[in-house]
Amino acid sequence: MKIKYLLYLTLFVFSGVSCQKDDKYLNGATTSIFAAADPKSTAELESLMGGSYFSFMGFFLTGSPYDGIVSYPTLASGEATWRTIAGSTKNIDHWNSRKNISTDVMTKEYWAQSYYVIHQCNIIINGIGKFSDYKNWESRLEGEARFLRAICNYSLVLGFAPPYGSDNSAKAIILYNTEMSKGPTDLRKRATVDEVYKAIIEDLLIAIEKLPAKYSAGDPATYSLRTRAWKAAAQMALARVYFNMGKDHWNDALPLINAVLDSSDPQFSLVADPQGAFNLLHKEPSSSETIWCFSCGWWTWHNCPFIWMTSGDVFNATPRTPSRAFSISNEMLAYIGWNDTISAKHDLRYNRCYQRFEAGKDPIPSYKSINEAAVWPVKYEISFRSEISMMRLAELYLDKAIILFDTDKAGAAAALKIIRDRAGLPEITAASITAEDIHKERAKEFLFEGDWLHYLQCQKMDIPSGTIGGTKIPWNDPSLVLPVPADEVAANPGI
Repeated sequence: MKIKYLLYLTLFVFSGVSCQKDDKYLNGATTSIFAAADPKSTAELESLMGGSYFSFMGFFLTGSPYDGIVSYPTLASGEATWRTIAGSTKNIDHWNSRKNISTDVMTKEYWAQSYYVIHQCNIIINGIGKFSDYKNWESRLEGEARFLRAICNYSLVLGFAPPYGSDNSAKAIILYNTEMSKGPTDLRKRATVDEVYKAIIEDLLIAIEKLPAKYSAGDPATYSLRTRAWKAAAQMALARVYFNMGKDHWNDALPLINAVLDSSDPQFSLVADPQGAFNLLHKEPSSSETIWCFSCGWWTWHNCPFIWMTSGDVFNATPRTPSRAFSISNEMLAYIGWNDTISAKHDLRYNRCYQRFEAGKDPIPSYKSINEAAVWPVKYEISFRSEISMMRLAELYLDKAIILFDTDKAGAAAALKIIRDRAGLPEITAASITAEDIHKERAKEFLFEGDWLHYLQCQKMDIPSGTIGGTKIPWNDPSLVLPVPADEVAANPGI
């Protein structure tokens, strides 16, 4: 794999070493700069595991597995409008217009960086049992590596393959789950959608078995931040996979959802302030709503995911570069009722996580030319030295609401009530609840989090046109599948 091989040369030092400066888990073990090439101990596998999480977020505004899970589906779903005045960077506006080409920079980097993390996870998994030091770490390390490998494969299959249930025999991505990549001469063919999902599920089932359910006060700070995997994160990840595979798999998702919701040690709960679910300061314990997040506080915003870089900093054009570029699309505003400002202001999420500027009233001078009102997300407005939520409790309540809707209206209404209570909205009773109520609540809760596209697809619902205009498109429209990068095709024609 040509692209991945080149990344080894450029990102090698940073992923294997840099992010470990504050990791207390090693207890004095030396972090090896060459851990990725030839680990010599379990301590070096631990160092590489920390580096794998660091690599997950990308580097110098590259595409990353995070961008595949959050940035791409956010832009392709019709929920966001790219404001051209912000300018185009790395062809990311193509994701919003669904005019993707195989030479787009962000698409290429999303593909390459995902495989880079997968390769590191494979080194860890293959190293389990080979060394005599820190034997008590092995189960946890295998669980973490399988969790992160599954997340990366899931990120790739969401972007580079048709949605599950459309054509499960279609080509998806290259799988490196059973044998290590041999470098640029390793010319494997793509596995099918069905094969990739089976591999993801297998990894997450093993991760659930291997990962600890909790950590004690004496364990490293990284676990109190929930920036590394544990059992609840693996359970929620597998629930998400089953949920997005469609209604035929919702019975597989529900027990996992309940396992996290019903957990008493640790016990999870929604935070009172909706922005508190995102206001996760670096090196401070995560909120009670966080199931898993990743650290974005290594040294500067250069290793932040791209969508975060362009969806905050409402009142200033700096320090982020580029500045905010995405507002909620007019189509989405109309769907959820937030084009009516009086109604919208009753919702605490609108008040705390978004900022509306009327036409010509934007505080950034160059944005005053926008000739319509725009509602901007401020979910990610805090300092770049923060933790960014990847999994939070609200998703499970909304999953449960729609899963129960056809068979248990009271259960669906109860789950929805928890979300609406936090938002300051009145209860919708079991007698009056509709599927559309749940859909709209989900849209309001998860704007700019990469959820809406896959939520619609798993129920085979049409995708809004959004910025593009015109009519809706089918849930499995080919324009929603990213092309394999041209460099990869050139190096591996049989792909």
